[in-house]
Amino acid sequence: MLKKVLTVVTLLIVATVSSAQSIGSGSSSIPLELPFVRKVSNAAAEPILVPPGEPVVEPLSEVAPPHTLKPTKHPYSFIWSNTEEFFNRPVLFNQPVDPVKTAPWFWFRADYLLWKVKDGPLPVLLVTTGDTPNGLPLAIPMVILGPGNGGGVLGNADTQPVFGLKTFEYDAFSGLRFDGGLWCDCDGIWSVQLGGFFTEESTERFDRASTANGAPLLARPFFDPVTGREGSVLISAPGAYDGSIRIRSHSRFSGAEANLRRGFADGFTAPVLFLAGFRYVNLDEDLTVFQQTKELDNGQATFAGAPVPKNAVINLYDSFSATNRFYGGQLGVAGNWQFGSFILGAAGKAAIGGTVADLNVAGVSRLDRSHLNLSSDVEPGGVLAQPTNIHSVERTRFSFVGEVNVSLSYLICSCCRVSVGYDLLYWSDVVRPGNLVDRHINSDALVVSPSYGGGGSQGRPERRYSWSDFWAQGVNLGLEVRY
Repeated sequence: MLKKVLTVVTLLIVATVSSAQSIGSGSSSIPLELPFVRKVSNAAAEPILVPPGEPVVEPLSEVAPPHTLKPTKHPYSFIWSNTEEFFNRPVLFNQPVDPVKTAPWFWFRADYLLWKVKDGPLPVLLVTTGDTPNGLPLAIPMVILGPGNGGGVLGNADTQPVFGLKTFEYDAFSGLRFDGGLWCDCDGIWSVQLGGFFTEESTERFDRASTANGAPLLARPFFDPVTGREGSVLISAPGAYDGSIRIRSHSRFSGAEANLRRGFADGFTAPVLFLAGFRYVNLDEDLTVFQQTKELDNGQATFAGAPVPKNAVINLYDSFSATNRFYGGQLGVAGNWQFGSFILGAAGKAAIGGTVADLNVAGVSRLDRSHLNLSSDVEPGGVLAQPTNIHSVERTRFSFVGEVNVSLSYLICSCCRVSVGYDLLYWSDVVRPGNLVDRHINSDALVVSPSYGGGGSQGRPERRYSWSDFWAQGVNLGLEVRY
């Protein structure tokens, strides 16, 4: 038995050596396939035979498809922790579009405004005209008391109104509005918005002057509570005074807001969203009256009780200003409905808070004697602004501000749109300069009155103000960019 086993082993060894010699010498023989091994991700898998010389393939790492990678952030932070990894990920073609990568995260909007504001109140008559004063000595004073003496005094048959007792009709004016913000989460639900607007200064003007001989007669009417009579301060009168008057009223409007918004639909194009935030609105207006008068041959002007030298110029200046500032909390709702490339938008906001009104009344009279190389004489008080009502004060009132916007936008591309719209803003309580004027004036307090310093007991004009509402409305043209 042992001999048989040794014989088989010997034969196998001889056969193996013969085969090796045949391959080494290039002789023909049956080809022998060599094993190849490929590494695979599953270590437990059986090796796979590959041709010789082919590079060995390393195991594939288990990585999620790039289109499923989304930025992540800390729950108490607006900063994404893996932003760089997210935007530097490999791009694969024919893969689902990543809604987070393609949806906008920021927006900025600019609007051109063409607005009209509510006319400013002017409840008093500022300028009149009429016949030359009669029934007086040849020398005509600058202050005339009626009735029946002409001089533009109210109540006389010849007196006609020239300016006042109406409203300041401000023309439509231009402005700019800016709005921007960012979405705070990957789903486009929460966003922060900042915005503001301002307008150019709108001005109402009135200018009137006489000829060199004082024609026509121009006067500033008032009521004297001491005597109970209507009166006037002459600006010009034929043969007596050469003069002019300049009246200006300016209006400036601006505002700002900051809101936190929440959309009530999935994604960045939520059709309806609610907002809450802070609102600030500012209305700055003033009214100024400037008069210049020079005495002619038939005039007899006085300044602070003393005669005025020939060719001296009397300047009378009155100023009334009111700056209103609103501060309040705001709630609102906005909606967008898309129809192809067009988007219809509407928004409404309501703010409740306080209006702070800064009120200022100032007046001064100056006698210009520069032609005589003398210094000017200056006295407090003009005509409508006297020491009795010259002041600076702050008043506060609970108020409401509401705004409505409607717009139609057209999508130029996925990140850019143009729009046209309408805006209406309402403010429940403001103080306007015309409401600060009191036409009841103690004639003895007028610097140009012959009875200046008589010490009337009425103490008029008095400090006064009244609240009224305000609105602004108009159209807008806008451009919005989203990224």
